[in-house]
Amino acid sequence: MDIRVLNRNDAEQYKQIRLTALQACPESFAQSFDNELSQPLGYFANKITPSNQSFIIGAFNGLTLVGTAGVSRQDYLKRSHKGMISGFYVNKPFQSNGIGKRLLERIIDEAKQLNDLSQLQLVVISENISAIKLYQKYGFETFAFERDALRLGQKSYDAKHMVLFL
Repeated sequence: MDIRVLNRNDAEQYKQIRLTALQACPESFAQSFDNELSQPLGYFANKITPSNQSFIIGAFNGLTLVGTAGVSRQDYLKRSHKGMISGFYVNKPFQSNGIGKRLLERIIDEAKQLNDLSQLQLVVISENISAIKLYQKYGFETFAFERDALRLGQKSYDAKHMVLFL
């Protein structure tokens, strides 16, 4: 398994895994499948182009992208010491094989390389116990609980806001 920072050359595979994630786990993402489906390939290429503000990590099984997670620094100067983890997903056939753990480890390592970044935050649906346990294993702590964080149809999902101080 190769874990690396994605670049523009990975746009087609990134688009495919992103759409798969949005269909398989719509409750785990703020963005919707329909909205992302309509986006051109350039949108995804721009999204995964690394910068000093953001990056997306990919897990490859051979040449196939099977997992992703990203970090983006918050925009405002007074909040620029905070990075937000998003887009964390591993394709179903590859789950429970330690890929999520390896993605998280690489995310933390890469985030430590960003100048003046002192914390990583994330939002996770409170029903996603396995993800919460993984984050806690790496030192993330819950700092807020949000009721009715996302709605999918008539179903409401609560979320935990978690932080890791680097």
